[in-house]
Amino acid sequence: MDLETTFHGLLGLDDSWEVNGVDYDDQQGKFFIVITETDKLWEKETCPDPDCKGSGITCHDHVPTRAWRHLDAFGKRSELLCNLPRGKCPECSKVYRIKAPWEGRGKHFTTSFEGFALALMREMPVNKASKIYSYASSFRI
Repeated sequence: MDLETTFHGLLGLDDSWEVNGVDYDDQQGKFFIVITETDKLWEKETCPDPDCKGSGITCHDHVPTRAWRHLDAFGKRSELLCNLPRGKCPECSKVYRIKAPWEGRGKHFTTSFEGFALALMREMPVNKASKIYSYASSFRI
């Protein structure tokens, strides 16, 4: 099993997404996990407009590369990188950005990392959790 397949499984991605590369930067001490969409994404996608809900969505273009802070892997910082696609509905012509399945409410954090932060806040004194969280979230691109 290759590294990309391993990370694909660890991230819980379905066949709509694939891990194209995993790189470790020794100087920065972090993993970069590059993810792209597959053709399967467009087969399942429907228009998000509640008045339309059209199918047959096609890829319009891609947004610039975004980074999300994820849980550490092997004790090293991990970041997911993706040029998220924008879809276009053939019925209403609406163009919209696809929401990544790992995308949390925060702009630069995965749902797993946000869950980690919330668990810290629930299980330990706020002062201690804030120090751990501040250290973990201070690593932004």
